Amino acid sequence: MNRPEWHWAIVGSASSAGLGIIMPAFALALSNVLGVFYNPDHAKMKSVIQTWCIVFGAVGGGSLVCGTLQSYSFSLMGQKLAKRIRLMLMQALLKQV
Repeated sequence: MNRPEWHWAIVGSASSAGLGIIMPAFALALSNVLGVFYNPDHAKMKSVIQTWCIVFGAVGGGSLVCGTLQSYSFSLMGQKLAKRIRLMLMQALLKQV
């Protein structure tokens, strides 16, 4: 019954996959940051840490975008399906009278 919203299902599924990648990406970035602290050269350490700060920002931004798209697309699908079912129910009830 959700056939008319198939494109929202694709967007929601892709966003769910993107949201599933966020935690492993965060773990990878965090492990690399912890490894940078063992570098004796402080100037090199600072430049690498700044790079990883940008990566953390990108991971957070990706999480925001993917979470919003996932919620919006699946909510929209559910709302349209509920409306369609209610209309079918009302039409069936009116036909009985």
